Amino acid sequence: MSILDDTRVMIKICKLYYQQELNQNKIAEIMGVSRPTVSKYLTLAKQKGIVEIKINENDLLELESQLEEKYGLEEVICVKETKHLKTKLGIAGSNYLVRKLCEDDIVAVSAGTTMDQVVKNTASNNKFPSVLFVPLVGGMGNASMDIHANHIADSFSKCVGAHNMLLHAPVVVDDIESKHFMMNQKFVSKITEKMKQATIAVVGIGANPEQSTMVASYRDELSFKDIKNKAIGDIMYNFIDENGKKIDCEWNNRIISLEIEEYKRIPLKIGIAGGKNKEKAIKAALNNHLIDVLVTDENTGMELLEKRN
Repeated sequence: MSILDDTRVMIKICKLYYQQELNQNKIAEIMGVSRPTVSKYLTLAKQKGIVEIKINENDLLELESQLEEKYGLEEVICVKETKHLKTKLGIAGSNYLVRKLCEDDIVAVSAGTTMDQVVKNTASNNKFPSVLFVPLVGGMGNASMDIHANHIADSFSKCVGAHNMLLHAPVVVDDIESKHFMMNQKFVSKITEKMKQATIAVVGIGANPEQSTMVASYRDELSFKDIKNKAIGDIMYNFIDENGKKIDCEWNNRIISLEIEEYKRIPLKIGIAGGKNKEKAIKAALNNHLIDVLVTDENTGMELLEKRN
């Protein structure tokens, strides 16, 4: 009988290796056999089913795969919904961005409370001195500075040792003529050209305008009657309908941001949003292919999976 036919020895070697975590040289010494023999026993134990290697998968992987297939997405990342959902989304979004960053990338970022959590949870041992961060939209009324796109671009660049360019313009101006004037100014057009050259975009997705921090900042200056029953949400503070199309309204005609059709040309668009109030807005963005990678929560992911096209 070959030594390798001794099941008792095989099991003992497996216990020493997998349970006591001894290395193969130490096991060979204990068992009085050669190290190659220990290796052969371990291989044979797997072949005979004595040892089964089990990977404890994230139980959301199947949901993520189904969403990727349904919506034609490059990747979906789902997190468990908790009381601190935006923080969890921020961590997941940050980890994905850092994983995808390459030298010479231009990363265009939007504004908002979720984006604020992404940057606050960004830390990288790798530095990217040739990467450039730029904002996708102008500043926001009286809203907290932390959620401004300029602040987010600046903070990202400091976290990963990159560079940034800032957009010194408001999120909306008085009228469409003022918008054309502003967009043609050198200090603005220089930034918008970099936006168009972006290789990665990282955006939040706003919910119903009535729940938007941005809308609250401008409620006294603008009428939003022309978006009632039309706007499902916003992306880069452009109001969109259920098909993800930009709505023809006063706000959208006055906003200082990259145009949605130009945004769609960015090769990698990462959308980070979750929560019950964001489901319709996320679905709308998916309908118009405004996202290549989605970071969301489990419950929202399940709703998106069940909704029909």
